[in-house]
Amino acid sequence: MTPSNFNHFHQIAIIFQIFAIKTDGDFSSNEKKSIQKLLGEWVGDQIETNKVLVESSKFLAEYDKKHSDQITDLLNHSSQLILNAGMFSEDNLKSILADLQDIAMSNDGEIDDNKEAFINYVASLWGIQI
Repeated sequence: MTPSNFNHFHQIAIIFQIFAIKTDGDFSSNEKKSIQKLLGEWVGDQIETNKVLVESSKFLAEYDKKHSDQITDLLNHSSQLILNAGMFSEDNLKSILADLQDIAMSNDGEIDDNKEAFINYVASLWGIQI
């Protein structure tokens, strides 16, 4: 479903971007900055972070144009690939969920019901109780 050259950082970027865009229909500059910062903490290299964001953004935009009714399938796929990578402990997965909360809070300091439901959904895909 995602390009074969995408790694687990691309999958995290896709989850972050789906979260920011689809939970309220708006991808604010604060959310973009927050995603850039948080993904950069995972990747550890700014040039590579920018590359991952550009590639995942282009893919997501194309996917959404063709398959907007299947965006949950993409979310499920990316979440499963992260889980299957075998390199993320439960604490790492909880950190990704905490990052989603940070992205949500970047606009107005609050997490609305849609964003909370999204976070809970991803947690359930990973078998995490929050």
